[in-house]
Amino acid sequence: LPEAVASFVETAPKVLLRGILDAIDGLLDTLPSAVAIFKERLKAFSSGQQLVAQSLVDQAAEPVLKILENLRPLLAQVDFTSPADSSFANVIPAEAFLVVPALMQKVKNGKASANEMFAAAVIKDILDTLQGQKADGPKKTE
Repeated sequence: LPEAVASFVETAPKVLLRGILDAIDGLLDTLPSAVAIFKERLKAFSSGQQLVAQSLVDQAAEPVLKILENLRPLLAQVDFTSPADSSFANVIPAEAFLVVPALMQKVKNGKASANEMFAAAVIKDILDTLQGQKADGPKKTE
């Protein structure tokens, strides 16, 4: 391989990992504040509406925070010390790939909680985006 390509192949996973960790850190810092701001805006609602809306906000935010809090230490442990480890496939722990199909199956079977359904929806949208599929709306049929 040309030296520039070899250098890119060697450094890209490390840069990608650092970017992912920074994004997770940013979300972990920002999401609780955003939830608090949103809840503050709910004070214009009646007390009954506030109760329901705040519960929905918590149900939406909690699974995302939990996933990020659990994923962060796993990604922080990734170490590209040998050339065999220096690949994009080693950025995400293998265990993470087992959780996604199990969660999707649980949703399909109708046995998922509201939090799990929300997490599955977020994961599905991310996967669709990474695979280049439109997540904007229903697919048109002819």
